[in-house]
Amino acid sequence: MGRKIILKESELISLIEKVVEEQSRLNEDKDWMGGVGKDIEKRGTEGVFHEWCDKGGYDGGCDPKCWSAAKKEGGVWSKRAGLAKAFCKSRK
Repeated sequence: MGRKIILKESELISLIEKVVEEQSRLNEDKDWMGGVGKDIEKRGTEGVFHEWCDKGGYDGGCDPKCWSAAKKEGGVWSKRAGLAKAFCKSRK
């Protein structure tokens, strides 16, 4: 069994507010990928990083070796690697 903790009403309310605020922040973090996907589609760059990885001999855009190569390449490829990494990890 867990321990009993005695809280004042104001402490309980404060704790609940913190939990609700954190949950809201986590939900916003999950939703950011949808906006990015729409932006990629709008700019017509969907699949560009995956193709770059394939041409480099890597196993698509979710290959950590490709992320490293893109980071070394720098510029737009570094940014695309960061996005691909976030996307790939969010699908797990």
